[in-house]
Amino acid sequence: MCADNGVVEEGVSQSGQEVTAIVSGFMAKMESSVGKMAKVAGADVWAVDIGINCHDSIEGMINKKVAYGTADFLKQPAMTEKEMMLAIEAGMELVKEAKAAEYGVIGTGEMGIGNTTTSSALAAIITGTSVADATGRGAGLDDDGLSRKQQVIGKALEIYGFKQNVAYTGTENALKALQCVGGLDIAGLVGVFIGGAIYHIPIVIDGLI
Repeated sequence: MCADNGVVEEGVSQSGQEVTAIVSGFMAKMESSVGKMAKVAGADVWAVDIGINCHDSIEGMINKKVAYGTADFLKQPAMTEKEMMLAIEAGMELVKEAKAAEYGVIGTGEMGIGNTTTSSALAAIITGTSVADATGRGAGLDDDGLSRKQQVIGKALEIYGFKQNVAYTGTENALKALQCVGGLDIAGLVGVFIGGAIYHIPIVIDGLI
């Protein structure tokens, strides 16, 4: 699942959004590291544009674009409820297609500059882990960048009514958190996980996001 995140406007990443489209294109052509590993393993890679901030079509990608990236979640919720549900539905549809094509197992992955910020925010909300413990350097932030990233996440939790060090469980809280501070890539992956349950395909989850 490939998508951009508006929160990069807050200086939480060392790279700009243009990198998402570039790397996603390499994934689609099986020229990234995941593509090379997949070839050795005899696996297929489905590179999905679910929200890349790029108006040009990217060769080889599956087009499930919901929006051109999310909003900056310090200014407004990352997604509308409709956008979130469309991304979840897209993930479910992909698993349905995988079932029809007789795939036996699915491994998930993602690409999107800024998505260690969205995922760290979600981890802090859902698990009750402190923002400091939930938030790392991503692709290699320096100390100032890490501090800024943690401040942004902490402020977002305050804006949307999530207290730090409190675990917010249950579907209602999960969906609110996803809409407010999540990403389209994560919402799409949520749909994949639900689809795995519906269509009885095991899902292998890898990585923080």
